[in-house]
Amino acid sequence: MKFWRWLVIVALYAVPIVLFSTAGALALYRSGQYAWIWWLAPLCWVGAWLLTRAWRKRLSPPSEDDFSAPSYWTARDRAAWGVVESHQRRIGQILPKQLTDPHFYLQSVMDLALAVARHYHPKAKDPIGSLTVLDLLAASQLAIEDSAKWCREYIPGSHLLTVDQWRLLGKAPAWFSIAGNFAWAASVLMNPVNFGRFMISKFTTESATRQLREHALGWFYMVFVRNAGFYLIEMNSGRLRGGAARYRRLQPPLPWHPGMAAHTTEAARAEAAADRAAPRTEPLEVRIAVVGQVKAGKSSLINALLGCQLAEVDVLPQTKYVQRYELRVALGEPAARPTGRNLAEFKAAADEIGMDRLVLLDTAGYADAGATREQLAEMHEALRGADLVLLVMDAANPARRADAKLLEELDAWLQANLRRKLPPALGVLTHVDRLRPTLEWTPPYDWRRPSRPKEHSLAGAVDYTRAQFGSQLNAVVPVCTDGARQRVWGVYEELLPAMLLAVGDARACALLRTLHAELDRERLQLVFRQLGQACTGLLRAGLTELLAAAAR
Repeated sequence: MKFWRWLVIVALYAVPIVLFSTAGALALYRSGQYAWIWWLAPLCWVGAWLLTRAWRKRLSPPSEDDFSAPSYWTARDRAAWGVVESHQRRIGQILPKQLTDPHFYLQSVMDLALAVARHYHPKAKDPIGSLTVLDLLAASQLAIEDSAKWCREYIPGSHLLTVDQWRLLGKAPAWFSIAGNFAWAASVLMNPVNFGRFMISKFTTESATRQLREHALGWFYMVFVRNAGFYLIEMNSGRLRGGAARYRRLQPPLPWHPGMAAHTTEAARAEAAADRAAPRTEPLEVRIAVVGQVKAGKSSLINALLGCQLAEVDVLPQTKYVQRYELRVALGEPAARPTGRNLAEFKAAADEIGMDRLVLLDTAGYADAGATREQLAEMHEALRGADLVLLVMDAANPARRADAKLLEELDAWLQANLRRKLPPALGVLTHVDRLRPTLEWTPPYDWRRPSRPKEHSLAGAVDYTRAQFGSQLNAVVPVCTDGARQRVWGVYEELLPAMLLAVGDARACALLRTLHAELDRERLQLVFRQLGQACTGLLRAGLTELLAAAAR
């Protein structure tokens, strides 16, 4: 709905009251214009009633379509949101009197909690049987914090009125109606003509007021179900098990109700902008797995990526066959910077990374008889723990079956591990200097709008790879990393911007991986720590009691 429509309707109801209060009913009566101006109120109410009927569809409760799911949600989480939306769509079957009953909201949230719990745990018999105490406490704390923000922003006087005063305000409409009836009765006794005005008022104001009230209640119900459903999903997914504070630190600030963004005050918008601009106290480690067949050019690509940065490279040992390198992105010298569209995307994406650490995982090659089972096992483990995948392929070798099988295995593993989501994957075509004409090498090449023979070959190789993999790859980028012959092109101009544009989805994967890894790692450690603290507390209490008894 448009906010100005509400202003028009409210103004039409308020004009007569403001006019009477300022000019004074007695002064109007003495001036002889009282009878004429008195008709202003029924005319305004008729206008408000007509506009309410004309805008009835536009004044309907907000749609669930304005919700934007967080980027870190898995496919199972998005399917669970469909359960929440089905409860929102029940608004048309709910009676207005139910929307004013607190017990109705309690029953609604219990029904929704059971439906969401059964989505994650099909054998669940009640809404909370499959959850831990920490899940419930964290969800309650987060929901209470959001409710406090909502009351502070959207309920006038919520910071001033006590609970008893709010209860009295709930009776105000009935009192106003009784007072209005007495006033109309007195006016009819003074002038029987006012009975017609009374009928107009009753017919128009009660209908319009009822519709406005039903819309406000329906809007509140939609927001209530939306916020409850959001944290029910977060709770059942297990992401709140580490506590509300840990959850807030790791995830970026999220709009708790996107549908209200258009009506948020400047102060609230400034506060939200400050939250987004504030540096995160704890950066995430975003892992980028570089995988590919033997002799596809993985090592040369990593050397080229690390050579693009001005900062010193950190070599971090991972396992026997997987090496870690910390990638620090910088814009570099003017001659090496990406140009045009890529430069703008590069800067925007670099700002989005913030304090996050980018770690390259150099894995062993596959599809080779010389690769041992241990090498392949470590490569698959690194791939499953990756937040972004660089699939390196030889542009001159059209054999892609081993590469497609690798992505299929990753997808199958993630289908069995529903807490994780599929990381974005970029196809990197190396050795593009071997494409026809092989003797030509005069970069840069505009392969998106090809005009030269080499550019047509590059575009053909990219299109061929896209056709083979389809939606499995987010993008396909051609590069050349032959440093020995000084043929390095596309790494900084094409690949790094594409990587940075995918970092947003990669960070979502890193968030899920970090949360669940910490919970799994600390599950037993936390139990022993809790036992130790409990025993220490009991021992301290016992000693205190003994000392007190001895002193007596």
